[in-house]
Amino acid sequence: MKNKELPRIVMLEVSDLKDFPKDFLINYHTHLLCQKGHITFLFNDVKMICKRNEFVFWFANSKLTDLQVSKGFKAMVLLVENNFLYDNVPDQNFSIDAVLHSRQNPLRDLRDNAKRQRVLTNF
Repeated sequence: MKNKELPRIVMLEVSDLKDFPKDFLINYHTHLLCQKGHITFLFNDVKMICKRNEFVFWFANSKLTDLQVSKGFKAMVLLVENNFLYDNVPDQNFSIDAVLHSRQNPLRDLRDNAKRQRVLTNF
């Protein structure tokens, strides 16, 4: 029996960890824009927090554990299937720089409205 193909792109609004698809950390690259509250996690054994107007990007299969959300948490999430993302990166030089940076620094401050709007437009 053939495995069911995963959706290439999933966009959702989450307020709890149960709102994420099962095994999303394995199958998808996660783009999360925190709108209210915060989400905490261990990334490469370093405790991090993503707060309101911050963005986090996790590669599929990242060393990510201990996810917890605060009361009142709300986020927009864009999940991109692992192979689909890599197959559709337009600029390989930019891609390499972004990959190296994101593997060490998954958080971005988006308090600047222009930056936040750019992320929302990309979503």
